[in-house]
Amino acid sequence: MGLFLAGFMGILAVDIASLTIAKRLPYMSRLIIYGIVVTALTSVIVILFHNISGWQAILLTFFQTAVISSIVILVREFLSQSEASKSNIGAVDTREKTCRLKKRLPLHLQSSTIYALNVEDHYVRVITSSGEHLLLMRLSDAIAEMEPILGLTTHRSWWVAKDGVERINKTGRTKTIVLKSGGLAMVSRSGGKIIQEAGWN
Repeated sequence: MGLFLAGFMGILAVDIASLTIAKRLPYMSRLIIYGIVVTALTSVIVILFHNISGWQAILLTFFQTAVISSIVILVREFLSQSEASKSNIGAVDTREKTCRLKKRLPLHLQSSTIYALNVEDHYVRVITSSGEHLLLMRLSDAIAEMEPILGLTTHRSWWVAKDGVERINKTGRTKTIVLKSGGLAMVSRSGGKIIQEAGWN
């Protein structure tokens, strides 16, 4: 019963220390302070509960408690670091799903969906669900920064995201893509074959 109570108080001490000093001290300093706090508190509880007397017995109790406390703290920190690592991996995966090109857009457009890219002189017009923006860059570079967003080069001056397609119009052999923004994207003959092979028709 005494060891159970001591262990509970030790864990409570670590939690209190975490709230008060964890964010302000280096990692190793935090572990040392945790060890001192838990060892001292747990040893006092054990000594009082079991009515231990004599310097040798008290020192032995402190030593045993220090060893056990160190093991508990190291295991606790290891589990905490493992959980943090898993969270970080998840965060990285989420960021990787966002294309790099969005970082070039104004803040109010960075959370929008990109429908298409269109060349205008030396610029690339980025057509999104929240508006449009011109970027001074080559279309090939802009397309490279669209990964991993799925899309096709439908014309030498157009790249269209799959999620940006509202419908495809056909007039004879001529095709045009109606974007979700309401605009039209050009489709060349070779582009028509590409979108047909991709199953966009």
